[in-house]
Amino acid sequence: MLALGMASVASAAVTPSTIDATKKGSITIHKYEMPAAGPGVEADGADHGDLAGLTPMQGVEFTITKVNNVDLTTNAGWKTATTLTPAQAQSQLSATKSVVTTASTGIAKASNLDLGLYYVTETKYPAGVTPAAPFLITVPMTDPANLDKWMYDVHVYPKNSKVGGSKTVKDATEIAMGGPVDWTILADIPAGPATDGYRIVDPLDSRLTYSKADVSLTSGGTLTTSDYTATLDAATNTVTIDVNAAGRAKLAAAKTADASAQVKIVLHTIVNAVSNGIGEDGHIINVGWVYPNQASFVIKPGKPGETTPGTPTDPNVPTTPIPVGPVDTKLAAIKIHKRAAENQSMSLAGAQFKLYATAADAAAGTNPITIDGTSTWTTGADGTVSIIGLRQSDYADAAQLTSTTDPKYQYFWLVETKAPTGRELLAEPIKTTAMGLGANATTLEIDNAKHNDGFTLPFTGSTLSATLFYGAGALVLAGIVIVLIRARRKTTQES
Repeated sequence: MLALGMASVASAAVTPSTIDATKKGSITIHKYEMPAAGPGVEADGADHGDLAGLTPMQGVEFTITKVNNVDLTTNAGWKTATTLTPAQAQSQLSATKSVVTTASTGIAKASNLDLGLYYVTETKYPAGVTPAAPFLITVPMTDPANLDKWMYDVHVYPKNSKVGGSKTVKDATEIAMGGPVDWTILADIPAGPATDGYRIVDPLDSRLTYSKADVSLTSGGTLTTSDYTATLDAATNTVTIDVNAAGRAKLAAAKTADASAQVKIVLHTIVNAVSNGIGEDGHIINVGWVYPNQASFVIKPGKPGETTPGTPTDPNVPTTPIPVGPVDTKLAAIKIHKRAAENQSMSLAGAQFKLYATAADAAAGTNPITIDGTSTWTTGADGTVSIIGLRQSDYADAAQLTSTTDPKYQYFWLVETKAPTGRELLAEPIKTTAMGLGANATTLEIDNAKHNDGFTLPFTGSTLSATLFYGAGALVLAGIVIVLIRARRKTTQES
């Protein structure tokens, strides 16, 4: 626009025209969502009316500030204006400001403006919107349809790229702590020319251990590892994906080729050791952040699970990152209480258990669940032991499961591998669920019968069994003696 203003000086030399210093001017802003193909309208200050096929944006606030030391009634003033960049002009802004907000038509107008150079920036905008970069505009401008006249009512069409995203989690295969949990972010690509910066940030919960990140496009092209960097800040457990200039060019090309194209990032994590704790409710929430341009980089993301960004380091830069999520995974526990069958107030120590994810594994004794290096749990003096860090049975992939027949619904099978002293082993596995933690955890009251159920087996050395044994032997011996006596008498008689 400033270049056009300079061109107007040359035109004025051919067709003389003088700026009327007594006049006031206006700036009318027409705000639309950026189409995938780019702006599509010439920035010449003229009124192009409503743009067919584009979506007007309501609620976008603009602050229009006059720039000091630029007198547009002089040629020297125009020369100064054409040499300034928005960043340079920002250092010499006046106190004269107009604040306007777009209506449902996407139009906002600042009227009764003094002639001069103005710095325009977006100071408020709807969530998920990437604001246009700050720009400079002159009042007046040369009328593009009548090059011998000045246009005091100027129209501009800055367009916003609406950027959002979504987040999902895959934890259905995570049976217990140490298992995989994958978090997927689908982030929109700003429409139009390649953005000057593109970043995805994910502050991971401390109960998650980062493994790696896969970065790709959903359509319209591919990204390679040379197009971005993926780093982990170990101190904050935050993963940052930065797309470089070559990668951002690919994003823009993909968006132009397919308006639905998105950046896809899969963060591979595992739920880490129980020793780190799993909280009161075992609820791990994750929120990612999309930074669609360089201006947004000055703001830190929220804490893990939060959807509110931090405070910008530069209050003059209004752009904020866009949260995606939250999504979550839930952990639970099973508490075992071992009791005597004949006296349930008597707790039994020393019972050992293993836990399995399927009935087949429980029957075969294969693939026991291991948590934090432990696959066998033993009841203590109070007869209890807890298995902590299991995936909650009725919650998978960030969704509440409403049916126990859902393939993602997770049952567990508990097998007693060693009975307490003087007690019988359990005859079969116990099928159970895992729900909640602490007082809300699934609790199993398991009774053990006495060894041999209190009965004494025969021939084990008891007084009764010994008496029976010796008594039977005496009877056999007496029978033998009687047979021998009878045989001798018979022999004597025959003789």
